[in-house]
Amino acid sequence: MKDITKEILQELHTQKKQDAKANAKEVMEDCECKRCSYKWTPRKKRLPVFCPRCASKYWNIEKTWLVCAICGHGWWQKTKCVPQRCSRCHCKNWNNEYVHELNRKIYWLEDRIKEKAIT
Repeated sequence: MKDITKEILQELHTQKKQDAKANAKEVMEDCECKRCSYKWTPRKKRLPVFCPRCASKYWNIEKTWLVCAICGHGWWQKTKCVPQRCSRCHCKNWNNEYVHELNRKIYWLEDRIKEKAIT
């Protein structure tokens, strides 16, 4: 009985080793930097830390354009987290959807007034 269990355990152990070797041989798919559009194949199986071309740590995060609802200042988001304040006017509610909606209505009303003044 002990011999049979020993053989089974040994087979399982060799099977695990073979699976690990097969997984190690798999190559990771190509990566593309979302900052500089550079494409490369990583040497190791794990996710790269930075882009080899532009050295950005945020190579796999989409670049987004942020606009302040108060002063209208725009800038590229450089990190993962959303900033707490606008870099120009330093207001905390720069990303407030209510303020954005008010600004849209004001611009719409201004356009309507201009159209009526022209006709």
